[in-house]
Amino acid sequence: MALSERHLLVDIDMLFDVRYAELSHFAPEAGVVLLHEGKYFDRERDSVLYSTAKVDDKTWWGTYKDRFISLLKDSPITFLMHNIYPLTNDYLEDNHPGQSVVKKLTINVPYGRLDDESYYELKEALSEHFMGYFESINILHIPHEKLDLQYISKYYSDYFCYRWYDWMKLHYETLDKGLRPSFRMWWPRMLSDVEFEATDRRAKEFIKQTDVYEFFLYLHLPAFEIHWLDRFQTCFYVESEQQQKQEASE
Repeated sequence: MALSERHLLVDIDMLFDVRYAELSHFAPEAGVVLLHEGKYFDRERDSVLYSTAKVDDKTWWGTYKDRFISLLKDSPITFLMHNIYPLTNDYLEDNHPGQSVVKKLTINVPYGRLDDESYYELKEALSEHFMGYFESINILHIPHEKLDLQYISKYYSDYFCYRWYDWMKLHYETLDKGLRPSFRMWWPRMLSDVEFEATDRRAKEFIKQTDVYEFFLYLHLPAFEIHWLDRFQTCFYVESEQQQKQEASE
């Protein structure tokens, strides 16, 4: 059986919905309001979250970073927690019979630092959740400033980043100065809080024929392998009605 290896680097706020925990921190009813209005799972920007919570962007993202660890402890898991393995397994397709992938998983905590007890509790929970899927699971604390292209390319095959536009700001000037990165990027299909408006005629036509995300890649990262994740993937996991009925009957 042919084996290849992938090593995933995943920012922890891709697997835990820290945004929902922060909503509860500022305004416990805000999450319920957005859910009922159908705006939570299909939002295009996180600005709808802090506007509903009645705080500005500086307060929201400042709290996100400063209280990240405490918010993380109150955060529900995301859909991606269940889907990350099949999403990244190239050999689940019918055109690769008899092949499998050996995978390693490294979880990154980009803001703050877990204490020893929380570290081991998280590692145990992840090991139990992903039992049989990854041969090793590690947890690191690396700020986005240090996650440059060279570092990620050297150690990882895939990088999952929720606040990808902030990561881009930190490393944009170096993106076209080195070799094409050897890793795949996985970003939520969500825009920066800054409004984007195409004014050039060619840009408008491009977006009309594709979408703003493909235009972004065309404009900034034409040589990069980027996978846009559906927005619900980084929202808190909700069991389907079928699963709920099945559990109730057991």
